[in-house]
Amino acid sequence: MTRNARYLRVALVALAMSCAVTVGAEEQPEITTVGGIADTVAIENLVVRDGVVNGTLANRTGRALRDVKILVRYAWLWKNERAPQRDNPGRSYYTIVAGEVPSHGTLTFVYRPEPPLPQRTDGRFDPSVEVVGFTEVGD
Repeated sequence: MTRNARYLRVALVALAMSCAVTVGAEEQPEITTVGGIADTVAIENLVVRDGVVNGTLANRTGRALRDVKILVRYAWLWKNERAPQRDNPGRSYYTIVAGEVPSHGTLTFVYRPEPPLPQRTDGRFDPSVEVVGFTEVGD
């Protein structure tokens, strides 16, 4: 595979992962862009303790949501950013939240990284969580 083909493949995968699909009875799927996700579902009451993420998905629409896909990032911040080491323990995970978020309702979720985050003294993790996809259930 050529270098350009690899870049194109990565770009297509990223585009596919950045969209959400809306499917209703006897309707064609509708694509929602990343910017539109915030208008549909939000993460609230986010708490991260020892790498374990607890939060609530809030559905802002009149349709139920399922297969909500979240991206959990554990960015690593070095104590000495001028001389970072090569063994950066930062990582990212995609996961699908189990359950359905009812119309205008909420659903709590918990995510535990596997393996657990290492305990280190040369920096700290800076976690973040975002919704990257979902299926909107039609009537």
